[in-house]
Amino acid sequence: VESVGQYDINLEAQDMEQLLVDWLSELLFLHGANNMVFGFFKVDLDEKKNRLSAHVFGEPFNISKHKIGVEIKAVTYHMLEVRNKRPYHVQILFDI
Repeated sequence: VESVGQYDINLEAQDMEQLLVDWLSELLFLHGANNMVFGFFKVDLDEKKNRLSAHVFGEPFNISKHKIGVEIKAVTYHMLEVRNKRPYHVQILFDI
């Protein structure tokens, strides 16, 4: 994925679980609304304030270049788990 387009994302949530869902939902929205795929991310995370600032880089989806997989319809809270102590662990399920 080439870095021909950039989007800035700034999020704040009441906890890390909500922040993860918001982050993935924003990426899903950008993919759907702008037909973008992303391959490079610069992310600053403030775990104490549950804030995320990111620059995401990508290019428009091209069927001849990008492989089509299963379409994600939504990010869910079902079985959501974020463990931010070593060893780090995230579990999340998507609606497909």
